Amino acid sequence: SNLKEDSSVIAVGKTTVSYKEYKTYYYFMKNQYESILGTDIWKYNKAVKDKSVGQEAIESVLRQIIQVKAAIEKVQLETDEKEEADYRAKTVFDSIPAKDKQTQGIELKVLSKIFEENKLAQKMYNVQMGNRLLFR
Repeated sequence: SNLKEDSSVIAVGKTTVSYKEYKTYYYFMKNQYESILGTDIWKYNKAVKDKSVGQEAIESVLRQIIQVKAAIEKVQLETDEKEEADYRAKTVFDSIPAKDKQTQGIELKVLSKIFEENKLAQKMYNVQMGNRLLFR
């Protein structure tokens, strides 16, 4: 069936990921690689597992989202960290062409959520690395 923007595409614990959020992650990954490797990169078939680079990219985006969602259940952002994430999201949002915002359904609210969650994941990583160093 056709996915709607608010359809849940995956869930990590009780946290769900909407189709709109997934498309935003995918948009940034796609633009990053196409600017370096060109648009035909997605059609290239890898010798391993007979998957295209595009199929691998989709799976990679899903793994990244799952890792971020799993990490954020354990920590919270301080006010200044949230403000920094939101500022960065606004800066990136303002740099996205209006056509891309419209066709990909990219909204500032969703982008801010992604930036905040990635900041949380980074914070969780730093906490985990700090604990590992302390308990060696």
